[in-house]
Amino acid sequence: AARGADARGVSVARRIDLRLKTVPTDQRPEAPPADEAFWVHYGDLAPEAGALLDRLRAEEPAVWTEEGQETNIRLRRAFHDSLGVRQIIFVFCDDLIRQAYELPWWDTWAPQLRPIFQTLGISPNQVVRCLLAELPNGVTIPVHHDTGKWSLHSHRVHVPLITSEQGGDESSQVVFKVGPTADALERAQFPAGHAIELNNRAKHFVQNNWDRPRVHLIFDWVETTFEVPRLKLRAGQDVFQTRRAIFLNEPADFGAPDRPLTKPERVERSKLALSLVRADAAEEFKALTRRFADGELEADDYVDSICKAVESKENIAKMFREAELPLLIADVERQAALRAAMEAYLAGPRLFAVVGAMKCGTTSLFEYIVQHPAVMRSRQKEPHFFDWAWNKVQKWKLPGASLEASQAVCTPPREVDNPDALLKFWQVFDLDELARAGKVRVAGEATPSYLLGGRAVAERMRAALGSNLRLLIILRDPVKRAYSHYQMTADTNGTKEQLARRGTVAGRSFESLIDEDLAALRTVGAEDPDVDLETFEREYLNKTPMGNGSHSYVGRGLYALQIRQWLKVFPREQFLFLKLEDFSRDIQGNMRNVFSFIGLDAIRVPDIAPKNAREYEPISADLEARLKAFYAPHNKRLAELLGPEFAYEY
Repeated sequence: AARGADARGVSVARRIDLRLKTVPTDQRPEAPPADEAFWVHYGDLAPEAGALLDRLRAEEPAVWTEEGQETNIRLRRAFHDSLGVRQIIFVFCDDLIRQAYELPWWDTWAPQLRPIFQTLGISPNQVVRCLLAELPNGVTIPVHHDTGKWSLHSHRVHVPLITSEQGGDESSQVVFKVGPTADALERAQFPAGHAIELNNRAKHFVQNNWDRPRVHLIFDWVETTFEVPRLKLRAGQDVFQTRRAIFLNEPADFGAPDRPLTKPERVERSKLALSLVRADAAEEFKALTRRFADGELEADDYVDSICKAVESKENIAKMFREAELPLLIADVERQAALRAAMEAYLAGPRLFAVVGAMKCGTTSLFEYIVQHPAVMRSRQKEPHFFDWAWNKVQKWKLPGASLEASQAVCTPPREVDNPDALLKFWQVFDLDELARAGKVRVAGEATPSYLLGGRAVAERMRAALGSNLRLLIILRDPVKRAYSHYQMTADTNGTKEQLARRGTVAGRSFESLIDEDLAALRTVGAEDPDVDLETFEREYLNKTPMGNGSHSYVGRGLYALQIRQWLKVFPREQFLFLKLEDFSRDIQGNMRNVFSFIGLDAIRVPDIAPKNAREYEPISADLEARLKAFYAPHNKRLAELLGPEFAYEY
């Protein structure tokens, strides 16, 4: 994780073993070994620390003030702020260490900060928190241990810049004590200019009995094997904080209860929650609840743990709806996260659907998504449940065993208007495999003809799948899309089923198919991007053939007309719009956004080779020009609808 000692013997080679930080030291089942170190001396960084101190002194006192930090971003640390501790923050991460935020001064102060990390053999990208903290004289930070997932996975380092002599009369010095329990603390030596790692999961406190403020550089670094996404913030950027999270957009209302629980209510609900847990899992349940409340567990992981500790899904529902487990958590953001996770569990895995557009990279997008270990793919990539198969679905009666299997996966939420269709929809997945797979959080399919189905298909999906659904639409230059579509349907290679679904048009020219579709579109006035949408849907979309894809070569590229119909049914936040041309330039980066959108932690997709691609001769210049002229006003409407990044200008 870091290089060996430099010529002065400075090194992080002897560092706290992170396995010792899994739980706070006073909560370990066994006493710590007699030789366990709760603080470790890395070495003397006097030259590097001196340069940082010189910079600090040159900019004091303004550098500590709100006005002096206008070119940085001031984050709150509520408890420390209440004690009058002043700070200059360079890097900060949320409690669940999902993201490290580089504040503007991380770069501004790089000439003074980077040499410290370099001497220790730590890359700047390993640093997930970094700040200067000024502790006023006469102030005590009481005995505590740090909480949050970040504290389990990082090494906490102090580099004192301004401090008293160490080791003498405590009544006139800065005193730092640490130990396994609150009644077993020993004084640790934190001399100026030295780097010391602290086990911040052990009990510790600091008391400034000196006659002036104490200033430390404090930073937390992770091993190279623990990657944390990083984001640069700009000066003046709006940042919103809760106790355990950071938001770049103002967070929605967390739905805090009208009043906190009284002590008797809390006791009663706690007893009910424990009564639903197996006796042999009660202590573990208590410990996991504490870890979740402390920001050390994701809500989904906590719910997974509850499921293992509770006998039945019925009791899980009681835990949530009768014991109201989220109300036993004091932090409103943690409450909201748990409430959402438990609702999601009861509803079954979150669903996603790639609904279009055909020949815009939908197969590649789907195959990238399903490489995530927490994703269940549909048995068939394109089940056509809500379009081609819909009439059959309406008549289909689920056999008893299939109905029970679907019911075991999800309890239809109250918001769903067509619970029968929801239970039937789960049959497009291998439910036996889902039961074996365990930790599946998301399931999905990709039927790109859904987009062409317009409002009718959208309403079917809304009635059956509701707000648990995430919709992905990937677009492409409509001229290239149309020509690629033709090349697919003109291809006579493939299985019998593939050819039937494709609807081969071998022997017909691209021009004849384009002319045919343009005539149909002009009949309904669709050459005008402001055509009446209901007429467009009734007279064009609803009359497209079902059962194969060899039609609508031009119409499928009228993206704005189709998307506007879907936006009448689903709110914008249930959609993620992608542009193939941009997506292909940074697949891994775009997939991080995709995974986040469908509710998953990001992974690096192992296989990003294009799927379902073909080689063919270029389109003729005349046909290309005709199509560009037809699409130009529609492309303008698309950019107005989705943003200028979706502009296709010819």
